[in-house]
Order: sequence, then C-alpha cells, then structure tokens
Amino acid sequence: ALVFLHQWPLSSRMYDPLLVSLCESHRFRCIAVDRRGFGQSDWSGPEPKGDIDYSVLARDVVGLLEKMKPGPFVFIAASMGTGETVLAHGLSEYVRSNCKVCRTPQHLASR
Repeated sequence: ALVFLHQWPLSSRMYDPLLVSLCESHRFRCIAVDRRGFGQSDWSGPEPKGDIDYSVLARDVVGLLEKMKPGPFVFIAASMGTGETVLAHGLSEYVRSNCKVCRTPQHLASR
C-alpha cells in the first residue's frame, strides 16, 4: 500500500492527479490521509484537548494505520507530512514492522 500524507495547508486532494493512475492502472492500494482540520477531517480527534503538535498528528496516523492494518506500506509524504512519518515510525511497532523503505533508482545505482 502507499500511504500519502499531504503538505501544510493542503489536503489529500493534492494527490488526486496520481491516485487514479496508481490505483486503476498500476493496481496499488492507496491511502490518502487528511490531517485533522483539513480536507474531509474535522479538528477534533482522539485527543481533542490541548495543543496540536507533530506528536499528536503522528499519533493520528498511527491510530489510523493500526486500525486499518494495511500490511506492508510505503509513506509518500510532502513537507510537514515527513515529520509525521518519522514520529509515527518511532511510536508504533506496527508501523516499524510494516513500513518499507522506498529506494530511488539513483540509490540503487550507487551500490
């Protein structure tokens, strides 16, 4: 699966031009997450009280993935979403066990 995290202040809709092709033509399972308060989400979440920071947003991602259990996946993140992926990886055994590293052709050529 491919798990998309959008940049601030957009929504998962920023990935719309990619999703149809990836799902229909290439048969990838795509999960496009809306950060709380953006897109189709509301501002409240499992932790509605207090400040909302990177750790709260990362726990939102962890909660979603642990509930969905998509199996092996790769994060596709832009801007602020990259920080959430790093924290989510550190917070969850499920994420650590199932998140796969995406290697670029340049990386593979340097081996």
